[in-house]
Amino acid sequence: MIAGISMMARINIPAGIKRICLQRKTLTPFDRCSGKSGNPMKGGFSLIELLVSLAILAFTLLGVGNILMSSARSSIMANKTTLACNLCQAKIEGLKSLSYNSLSDSQENYIDGEGNSGGCFNRTVTATAGPIPNTKLITVTTVWTDLTGTRTVSLRTMFANL
Repeated sequence: MIAGISMMARINIPAGIKRICLQRKTLTPFDRCSGKSGNPMKGGFSLIELLVSLAILAFTLLGVGNILMSSARSSIMANKTTLACNLCQAKIEGLKSLSYNSLSDSQENYIDGEGNSGGCFNRTVTATAGPIPNTKLITVTTVWTDLTGTRTVSLRTMFANL
């Protein structure tokens, strides 16, 4: 064993080769990311890796943004549809307090969700003869315009002359 060590000591390796051998160290991914390579220029991420990760992040955020915008649009449309149904129902409830002979056609323009002026809804009441004698078929229609076009909600009921 001593002879082996002394034999190793006798081999002369040029200084340049020693430097190259010492620089070639196998790095783990952890060493590369943490900058433990011994050479500060070899630690961290390359510019290409950074650009690829930013591109993936951008595409992901664009997809999420589109989903959020679509969800907001659907929510607004559902809210307007609910308000229109409520306007129709409120009008029908109001007509129940009238006498049979006073039921007639009417129209209210630019009302809001509570029936007051200043909104985007137009409400129309149409009274026609019912399918049975001494009845009237009442149709209440609410119309409004949004980003996708003109929307309509209609409710129908029948009043009888008792």
